[in-house]
Amino acid sequence: MRYYAVAELDITDPGWVREYVAQVTPMVERRGGRYLARTAQIDKLEGERDPAQVFLIIEWPSKEAAEGFYESDEYRPYRESRKQGARNEFVLVAGDDVNELAHIDEPPRPAPAVRLEVNGTQAHVVLRPLAPGDDAELLRIHRAPEVVYWWDQPEDGFPWTDEPDTTRLVIEVDGAIAGLIQFWEEPAPNYPHAGIDLYLDPALHGRGIGTEAVRRVVRHLLDDRGHHRVTIDPATTNIAAIRAYEKVGFTRVGVMRRYGRAAGGEGWHDGLLMELLADD
Repeated sequence: MRYYAVAELDITDPGWVREYVAQVTPMVERRGGRYLARTAQIDKLEGERDPAQVFLIIEWPSKEAAEGFYESDEYRPYRESRKQGARNEFVLVAGDDVNELAHIDEPPRPAPAVRLEVNGTQAHVVLRPLAPGDDAELLRIHRAPEVVYWWDQPEDGFPWTDEPDTTRLVIEVDGAIAGLIQFWEEPAPNYPHAGIDLYLDPALHGRGIGTEAVRRVVRHLLDDRGHHRVTIDPATTNIAAIRAYEKVGFTRVGVMRRYGRAAGGEGWHDGLLMELLADD
């Protein structure tokens, strides 16, 4: 059952806030929590009590996950700094209906970490949200010649602000950053679909890690996000990527001529439109 941590905060000393937000946000997400709201935009509808300055809502997959985070040694110093610098009301609310009438559905659970054979040994592959401190390693991989050839140089603001409508996940292998996978969603009601792109550390190419990352994001888009169609558009000359996507189930739709500029902006390359349908 889902549980919701609901907090009301009146900040008395803001000195703790910046560090708290920077460190605790990824900490929550690593432990399975999901921020639903952290806001000072509050409209009072009824009641006698004045609303607090800030409201916070975090969704947890279970009561144990929420309590485990709250009592963890990792979180303890940040919890104490918050308590010293704000008046706090914190409650943990069960995601059920005591009247058993409302349809409160269980959320889709994230896919478990996958173990793959890599050079004769087992590799622990995880997809997780971006976190502070990921920038340097993601940029290092992005700037590798084998990645730049297809992705070009990273834009200013990468990986946080250069593509605000894109959801990005870090690919980890045995706890180390190995690349990035991203997806975007078309919200138009008559043409809903999603698209995927990714890059992987060249040292890990050809080992099935990218294929598994794509497979897991496709399942998320189809099963959790409700899409019926997912697309991907490698260059026609990126044979390794095309083969990896075909292993997931993508089929070739057609060639998009002069679809994108080559790295450095000189010349054009053709793109291959590939798609996967939910009922394929």
